[in-house]
Amino acid sequence: MDSWRRRIKRTQSELRHRALDNLWSTLRPTANAVGRKVSKVHAGLNRYHSIMDSAVLDSSVSVVIVFKRKASPVIQKWLRDKIEQEAPDLLVESLPFPHRKRDALLVGISEEGLLMGAEERMLEKKVKSEYGGGLRRFTVQDRECFVDSESVKGFFSTSEQQGMIAYFLTTIRLSEREACDGITFNPGTALLAMAQCKGLLGQVFPLHSKAELEALRNRWTKGKRLVFFQPLGEIRDYFGQKISFYFAWLQFYCWSLIAPAIFGSILYMTLYSSASTQEEMKRECLVAATLSLFNVIWSSVFLEMWKRRSSEIAYSWGVLDSKVQCDSEMNPFFKSTLGPCPVTGAIQLQPIGLVERAKKHCVTVPIMVLSLAVSIGAVLATYQIRDYIETNYSRDSYVAALPQILLSVVIVALSIIYRKVAHWSTMYENHRLKSDVDSSLITKLLVFQFLNSFLTLFYIAFWRQDLDELRTQLAAFLVTRQLVSIAKETVLPFAKQYIKKMFLVEQFHKNKQIEDSVDQDDAEEFGASGKAASDLSAPELESVMGYYSDTVDDYMEMWIQFGYVVLFSGAFPLAGALAFVNNIFEMRTDSFKLSFSMQRPFAADAQNIGVWQVAFEALGYIAVAVNCAMLLVFGRFEQWLPGLSYVHVIILLVVADHVVLAIKAGIMHAIPDVPAWVTLELARTRHSQQEALLREWRSSQDRSSAPTDL
Repeated sequence: MDSWRRRIKRTQSELRHRALDNLWSTLRPTANAVGRKVSKVHAGLNRYHSIMDSAVLDSSVSVVIVFKRKASPVIQKWLRDKIEQEAPDLLVESLPFPHRKRDALLVGISEEGLLMGAEERMLEKKVKSEYGGGLRRFTVQDRECFVDSESVKGFFSTSEQQGMIAYFLTTIRLSEREACDGITFNPGTALLAMAQCKGLLGQVFPLHSKAELEALRNRWTKGKRLVFFQPLGEIRDYFGQKISFYFAWLQFYCWSLIAPAIFGSILYMTLYSSASTQEEMKRECLVAATLSLFNVIWSSVFLEMWKRRSSEIAYSWGVLDSKVQCDSEMNPFFKSTLGPCPVTGAIQLQPIGLVERAKKHCVTVPIMVLSLAVSIGAVLATYQIRDYIETNYSRDSYVAALPQILLSVVIVALSIIYRKVAHWSTMYENHRLKSDVDSSLITKLLVFQFLNSFLTLFYIAFWRQDLDELRTQLAAFLVTRQLVSIAKETVLPFAKQYIKKMFLVEQFHKNKQIEDSVDQDDAEEFGASGKAASDLSAPELESVMGYYSDTVDDYMEMWIQFGYVVLFSGAFPLAGALAFVNNIFEMRTDSFKLSFSMQRPFAADAQNIGVWQVAFEALGYIAVAVNCAMLLVFGRFEQWLPGLSYVHVIILLVVADHVVLAIKAGIMHAIPDVPAWVTLELARTRHSQQEALLREWRSSQDRSSAPTDL
């Protein structure tokens, strides 16, 4: 019996070993393949870091124009000749990207072009103290009056120099119809914009300055103190005023959220301190009314104080009264006929008439209204499906999760479709100025995002009238948007550009191996444009980085969050605290995104946050009506005032609505937009400059009237 047991155990052991051997023999090829892949990735990472450290970095201030593979050599040469012919101050050279099998142009600018471009763009520069000090519009004739104007390259920042290159590139327009290699170019439209529309150009971006970017990273993305103190001056010098204004606003908004965060947290703890259900319901009503009133008043004070802070920043940057510089940039996609200017007689693009513009709006407005109606109908249909499933199926059923998934898919799909429709309609409207293009596009997106982001909460609050669900949904929105924002703005762009750079480095390594293994004559067959594989250059590396188009998405994210705080925070007192925590991460992620993952954007001029100021103020006014309506639905006035009828409650809330609007109007008039010291300093600077000009004129008069020796 024992021998049989030993034999059975031995057989079982042999079977186990045989099964393990068979399993290992089956998995061994896969394991070896995974090991080789890991080793390859590790080697690729080592090559990536070593090549990135030794990459050829161009220290010149240049702009890169990357051609698509569709652009033939004939087209490339024709475009280069046109740029050199129409903008002789630009310095253009061919730049092959051998490891991407593309070709590009590297565009610089001469010192004469910098001076002429600064005068045409009406840049404000610092004036020497003997000429009155302050800031003044630059002119070549008065160059000696400005500080550090002896060296042209040092006089203008790298962002200003690249902005002037972009200015000359966007002003290149054909005066008559031309054709090249079977492609027709119409007159009037900017040449590069037309080439992009025809699929000839892929990217147009300025190069990063390695020294400046590294210094900015050390000041911006490192150090705990800079979470609340952004280096706005350095951001403005490197990325321009528009991006710097966004970070100034984000910093000010984050600081301002401390008040509703603390006040809401205190009320939230007070809300659940009562033991009696009846007393708790009364306390909940009081908390909602108090917090609603506080947030409405806080939003008004915050926006008015931001106007003052914005004026201070604009004054320190010399753009407070520079309306021409900030608002006169032409839309490169503007299409019109050329004709004489009625004032100067110079040939320029003629504005679109009112009749033509009205015709275009008759096309775009119905399309946008129809798109909004379809969006609302789709979302409401999704809600009806959810209500049906909740009525007929239990919450434990897998079917109960389908409505939420369907709603998420519908919202994302509609957002993508509507954005494309909004872009098409804005371009079809053919605005003359870029500021008008931005305002039109932002207005369309704001209307859609208001419905897309708040329609669910309105439905829960006023149709289902479920306060607990409203509170849960609002908390979920605030938390999930923060996580999605971190993933979308930091993790995905960084991972995407890192992977692209690794593939580029791998291609560079392969080209180098081929180049080393063949003769020099045969090596000329590899790479773009018949050139051998060369060192990996900064323009080629930066061409695979992400493209930062504008601050629209960043402002939109904050606008939606601001709406959650002021519209529905009466139902969820912790909204301000969650928004405050989110914005701490937002400042970090946005700074990391711009300084590590994205191509350098062109510096754009700005006096303030533009149309976004109106958008935030509109939310403040809407918040008054929404909070009064929520008090009507969830106020439980019958517990506070048992003898009050429903009609009397409506009248009371309408009166309260008008009182709060009157308070908001009073705050707007009580807080001036421009601080008194800024107005005084502007007056003193103008007076000093006028005195300096008068002294210069008198000295010139004395020199001209003095007798000369014969």
